[in-house]
Amino acid sequence: MTDNRFAAARPDFARCRALRHAWEPAGEVEVKQIKLLALQCSSCGTLRYDRWNTRTGERWGTSSYVWPDGYRDRDPGHDGDWWRVTYAEHLYSTGVLQDAPTRSTRKRRKAG
Repeated sequence: MTDNRFAAARPDFARCRALRHAWEPAGEVEVKQIKLLALQCSSCGTLRYDRWNTRTGERWGTSSYVWPDGYRDRDPGHDGDWWRVTYAEHLYSTGVLQDAPTRSTRKRRKAG
């Protein structure tokens, strides 16, 4: 069951929270063997910055982000799993998806 928070969310924000961002290169700056690469989500507009060593390709540190106004959701329990379930429910309720996955349609892992 979805809550009112999902109904009020922008569809592009909900899609990115549920399915992850669609990153596109947006620019770069290189200073003394460090490349700062800017990526932008083509769906919601979030910016991501990564630092790379230009000789080795090693990524340094963690990515930093700039989110569009209204993107951040700090409600307890609204993690990636919650957004995927509520986004799928939204897709079913709007008729985008017709049939829920069943045991026979789920991908099975090989025993091993």
